[in-house]
Amino acid sequence: MKCKPLLLTYDDTWQEEVCSYPPEGGTTLRGTMTVRTSPLSSPFTGRRILATFQAASPEERISLALAFSFPQWCPEEDYLLVPAAVYDANRFHIKKVPYAPMFSPEDYGTQVPVTTTDIPHFGTGQGQDAISLRAGDSSLPAVFLYLRKEQKGMAFLYPCQGEDGAENGCVLLENRRESSASLALRFLSPAVRSRGMYRFLNIRSDAPCEDQPGSLRPGECLSIQVDCLEFNSHSLAEFYETVYRLSHVADPVAGSRSLPHCVPFSHGFHLVEDKYNRYSWHSRYGFYCVGENENLYSCWQTGWVGGINAAWPLYAHGSDVTRQRALSTMDFLFRHMQAPSGFFYGISDGEHLYGDDFAHIDRKEISLVRKSADALYFSACILLEMRKRSEIPLPAWVQGLRRCADAFCLLFDREGQLGQFLDVDTGDILVGCSASGGMAPAGLALCSLYFGEPGYLDSARKISGYYYENYTRIGLANGGPGEILSAPDSESAYALLESYVILYECTRDTCFLDYAREAASLYATWCMPYDYPFPAHSTFGQADMRTTGAVWANVQNKHGAPGPCTHSGSALFRLSRYTGEASYMELCRDTSHNITQYLSRDDRPLWDYTYEKAAPSGFMCERVSTCDWEGYDRIGGIYASGCWCEATALCIATDIPGIWLDRKRGRLWVIDHVECTPIPNGLFLKNSTSFPAKINVLIDNGEWESGCFDYRAQLWQVELAPGQEREIILSLEADFLPYRIRQF
Repeated sequence: MKCKPLLLTYDDTWQEEVCSYPPEGGTTLRGTMTVRTSPLSSPFTGRRILATFQAASPEERISLALAFSFPQWCPEEDYLLVPAAVYDANRFHIKKVPYAPMFSPEDYGTQVPVTTTDIPHFGTGQGQDAISLRAGDSSLPAVFLYLRKEQKGMAFLYPCQGEDGAENGCVLLENRRESSASLALRFLSPAVRSRGMYRFLNIRSDAPCEDQPGSLRPGECLSIQVDCLEFNSHSLAEFYETVYRLSHVADPVAGSRSLPHCVPFSHGFHLVEDKYNRYSWHSRYGFYCVGENENLYSCWQTGWVGGINAAWPLYAHGSDVTRQRALSTMDFLFRHMQAPSGFFYGISDGEHLYGDDFAHIDRKEISLVRKSADALYFSACILLEMRKRSEIPLPAWVQGLRRCADAFCLLFDREGQLGQFLDVDTGDILVGCSASGGMAPAGLALCSLYFGEPGYLDSARKISGYYYENYTRIGLANGGPGEILSAPDSESAYALLESYVILYECTRDTCFLDYAREAASLYATWCMPYDYPFPAHSTFGQADMRTTGAVWANVQNKHGAPGPCTHSGSALFRLSRYTGEASYMELCRDTSHNITQYLSRDDRPLWDYTYEKAAPSGFMCERVSTCDWEGYDRIGGIYASGCWCEATALCIATDIPGIWLDRKRGRLWVIDHVECTPIPNGLFLKNSTSFPAKINVLIDNGEWESGCFDYRAQLWQVELAPGQEREIILSLEADFLPYRIRQF
C-alpha cells in the first residue's frame, strides 16, 4: 500500500488537474503540503495520517486528498466494503430503470442473479470504474478491504467533516486490464464527486457533479485525516467481525456519538398508539392501515411496512380498545388476504386485492415473499401470546397459520429456496434467489412451538442452513424491501439475525449462535455509530437530532431510518444474553434508545421539507437523510406523513427492557430514557424527561441457561412522573455496587 497527498483542481467541466506531492509533503509555488504520521493506540496495527495544504496564493475549485494505491488488486477475489453503500464493490447485475423498480416477466426465473438499479458500483469488464461518495452517503465514513489471498483486512476511517465544516468524502477507482487490475482510494476534503453523483427517481450514479470545491486565500489551509489499520482475516466472517469492532466504538473517528434522554419508550408508545387509533384505523373493514389511508400503499400491506407487523405490539402492549382492533386486523389478514396456496396477497384497499408489481398492480397474485414471512412470524407471535393469556383465537386464524407454514415447507422442499416474488395463487416462484424470506425460519420455529409439530422446526433448520450458506456466509443479505430489485439491504440482514437467534432458542444448537454472530456483524454495517452534523437550517438541525443508532435502508434508497424495518431489534439483546458479548447489547441500545426523538409531538412538531406542513403528534417519518440522494435540500428533512417506523417504535417499547440487570455477569444496562444507578440492595432511578415513564425492568438471574426463557413475562414496571426520583429495593447481594454500568 502506497500513500501520497494530492491537490486536485477542477475546471468548469469537472476535469481534474492532479498535483502530486511526495509522501512526506513539500513546498511548491502554490503552497506548502505538510504530512504528519502517528501510530494508533489500537489492538490493530495502524497509523493516523494528517495532510495539510497551506495556500501561497489564491486557490479556487480545489480539494485536498490522501491517495492509497493497490497495484495487485484482484476483483475476482478481493472484497470492497463501504458500510451501507458498497458490498463486494456492488459488482451486481445492473438494471437501469426508474423508481419504483420491478422485475419484468422476461427477468423471471428461479435463478435470477443479484440485481440492482444504477447505484454506485464497479463493473465486471475491462476499463476504469469509479465510485464517488460523500461522508454522509454511508452509515460510516470508512472503506474496508478484504485481501483474500493475503488473509488480511484493511480499514480506512476518516472524519465526516473537515475543520472548516465542509463535508469530506472518498473516490474509489478500479482499473481492470486483460490480466491485471489495480485499485486506488482517495479521501478528500471537501468531497467532490467529479466522476458522477448518485441521484434518485431516475436512479443514476453518473449525474453531473454539483459539489462545492474549496477556495483558499493566501495563508488559509485545507486538511484531511485518515486512520489506516491492518488486521488478520482468515475468512470473510472474521473480516466482518473486525469491521464491527472497528466501527462501533465509544469514540468513532467519524465524529461524536450520543444517546440523550428525550421521550421514554412508554410515552412514545402512547403517542404512536393514539396516532394509529386516530389516523390509521379503517373502521369500515376493521384493520389498522400501514399509514393514513391516503392512497393504496398506505392502506393495507400484509407485511414489510406494517399491517400484521404493527398488530403484534398493539395487541401485546396496547389498551383494551387497541387490542381488540389488533385482533380485528388479524382477522382481516386471514379472512381476506390469504391466497389458495397458503401464502398471502400483498396489498388491499379493504375490498379489492392488488399485487406487488408496481407496473401491474392488477396482477394480485404477484407478492413479495417477505410479506408472507412476516405474516407467518407475527401471527405466530400473537397466537402464542393469546395462549399465555388464555384467550381463544378464531379457528380460521389457527387454520390459516398452519396453511401458511405448510406452504413455506412445501415450497422449500420443492425448490430448495423461498425466492423473492411468488405467484401466491399457485405457490410458484416468479423471481428466485434472495434473502427476502429471512423471517420464515423464525415463523416456522414459532409454529413448531404453537402446534407442537417438530416438522416445522426441521424445515426451519433446513431453510436457515440454506440462508447461511448462500447469504450470511458470503456477506450478503438482500431483497427484503419490495422496491429495490434484489439489492443488499438492512431489513433482510436483521430478519436472518432474528431467525438464527430464534432457532437457537428452540434447539439450543450452538451452530445457530455462530450464524447469529455473523449475521449481527453484517447487520451492524447498516447502523450509524456517530452523530451526523445536519445543516443548521434543516428540520433535524433545528431539532438537534442525533443519528447514533439510525439504521440505513439499503444501497438504493440511501437514507438512514429510525430503526430496523419492521422489528424491535431484540435479537441483539437476546444474542448478548446467550453469548455474554456486550457489543451486541450496545448495538441494541443504540438502535433502540434514540428512536423516540424522531416522533413529531405537539410540543415539538417536525416540519416537512418545504416547512409548509408539520407532521401531527405521533407521526414518524422513515427519513434520516444524511445523503443528498434526493437533493442537497433534503438532507435532514422529512415528509410529514406516517411510516413503518412507527410500528418499529411500538415493537421496541414492547420487546426491549428499559433496564436490564444481568446479575450473572455483573452488568447493568440502561436502554430507556431514564437515569439509573446502583445503590445498596437496589437501584436509584430518575426520570429527567418532561414526560411520564413506565420503565420495563428485567432482573436476570441466569434463567436463560436452559429452556426457552420468556423474558417478557418477567418484566415489571416502575412508574416515574416527569422529574421524579425513586429508590427500588431489590434485596441484592452486597457485591452489587461494583457492577459495571452500561449507559450514556
